[in-house]
Amino acid sequence: MDAHVQTLLPDITHGDHCCLFFSSPEEQVEVTAPFLALGLERGERSVFVGDDGEIERIREGLRTAGVAVEHEVRKGRLVLNSERAYLEGGRFSTDKMLAFLQQAYDATLSEGFSALRAAGNVAWQVGPAQDFHDVVYYETLLDVFFLGKRMVGMCEYPKSKVPPETLSGILNTHRIAAIDRNVCSNFHYVPPDLLLEKDSSVRQAKRVEWMTTQLLRARNAEEEILRLNSELEERVARRTEELTSANKELEAFSYSVSHDLRAPLRAIEGFSKLLLEDQAKDLDAEGKRRLEIVVDGARRMDRLIEDLLKFSRLGRAPLAAEVVDMTALAQAVSSEVLAAYPGRQVTLDPLPPAWGDVALLHQVLLNLIGNALKYSSTRSQPMVRITGQVQGGETIYQVQDNGVGFGPASAHKLFGVFQRLHSEKEFPGTGVGLALVKRVIERHGGRVWAESVPDNGATFSFALPKKDIPRG
Repeated sequence: MDAHVQTLLPDITHGDHCCLFFSSPEEQVEVTAPFLALGLERGERSVFVGDDGEIERIREGLRTAGVAVEHEVRKGRLVLNSERAYLEGGRFSTDKMLAFLQQAYDATLSEGFSALRAAGNVAWQVGPAQDFHDVVYYETLLDVFFLGKRMVGMCEYPKSKVPPETLSGILNTHRIAAIDRNVCSNFHYVPPDLLLEKDSSVRQAKRVEWMTTQLLRARNAEEEILRLNSELEERVARRTEELTSANKELEAFSYSVSHDLRAPLRAIEGFSKLLLEDQAKDLDAEGKRRLEIVVDGARRMDRLIEDLLKFSRLGRAPLAAEVVDMTALAQAVSSEVLAAYPGRQVTLDPLPPAWGDVALLHQVLLNLIGNALKYSSTRSQPMVRITGQVQGGETIYQVQDNGVGFGPASAHKLFGVFQRLHSEKEFPGTGVGLALVKRVIERHGGRVWAESVPDNGATFSFALPKKDIPRG
């Protein structure tokens, strides 16, 4: 169902009298079925009046909306009626129709329902003669009839069957109109006391006054929108300035981290290596071991800072989106990573192309393929496979391995910064790689997830929105 209709239907409440103009049976069902279903949810009796074909379509629409139609009918909560007992000599009678509605309303309240919700095709209700002469007058009286009642109504009109002059008059008599799947407050509505005024000069004067009020209301609303837009532009400009300033501070901080903090680490590593090389004869085995721990720790800290800088830069750099040959990219990344794993292989299926930043997607595959090779390295017959397919509006890529895997209790930790599931001794790494993957994919408007069974491998998947890839 149209999201606009879904959002606005709940605003139609007791005392509201609205009209629906529809061009096709599908449009009628798309508004009528949720309108009736909403009444059932609220403890109201929902009634629809129309021909047998319409009733069957409404039944199906209600079923699609999750309503147990037969059960609701048996309980008397839902009434689907194709009779026209209110006709007089085969012709539409305003008095009989209003009496019919009053009886239905009284019966509804006496049977314990919170309200009566009624919808019907007026082109069916007027009878075989299709005489719309009194319909506008009837709708005007109906607007008065609804006042103060626990009643919600939707009068439905097929555009192809109702004379244009009648449709024009109908717009004058309904506060709310549903047209082409849009539900809106009706600017053309005229209060019934103006329409029923018998003195033409008084009626005209009141009508001019009413329309003037409506025009002023519309103008005031327009001015309010302009004012709000102006304030919004000011807030956006102010926020942009604040973000620009924050980004500059972040860049300065990143520079400081990159140079001021990493310089001492490199000094620690460098001087420690000099001690190991130049004063090795003065050191015992334990002293050498301790210096090697210092060198290794400095290197790890330097790698960690580098990964964190990459992670922070991802949120600021603009995406350079283009068509990406994911098969070629995965082949190149696999060759790059396999240099550290002699004799290993990566099985690669043909992959659908993607729309994204090739440098960032390179980083995603580098981390995922690298992890798959790393965590399957303890297997006697390690396996890594990359696949991809289009599903609905997404293109999904998967990197699968037969490595150590992880348990379901650990899944939520995978994509957080520093969230490592294994020790540095078991598998080296900084714990930033998967967080970087998540940030890249989310910046592309996609999503990432992982599935695994402990000691039985893992599958890491990421989905990118499917784009219409331009053909060369």
